Amino acid sequence: MRPTGITVLAVLYGIGGILGLVSGVMSLNIVSIIPSLLNLAIAYGLWKGMSWSWWLTLIFSILGIIAGVLILACSSLILALMPKAIALIAGSVIAVMGILTIVLNAVIVYYITRPHVKDFFGI
Repeated sequence: MRPTGITVLAVLYGIGGILGLVSGVMSLNIVSIIPSLLNLAIAYGLWKGMSWSWWLTLIFSILGIIAGVLILACSSLILALMPKAIALIAGSVIAVMGILTIVLNAVIVYYITRPHVKDFFGI
């Protein structure tokens, strides 16, 4: 039986894939179409319990944590380079985005490495 969290992840990947695909097709932006198709493939793989989708989810979540750290670094750079009033607001918003990115992806990594989830994927 598919773990509930994997169902949620599959649905979220699917929604992201569909929204990105619609946006990419409407703007004729191939750069957003390719990742959107990948998101749809991952959603399908998660739904069906395919081990390759577990690995891709793990890799993308780790990359997401790294991206969150880089976002935090950018917020510090904004604070240093922009006028104080603008920097405080922009830097704070970007810092919150970085923290949320790190936390969300860390939760995903934690969850998909639980024994019952790995068993579902045969890992």
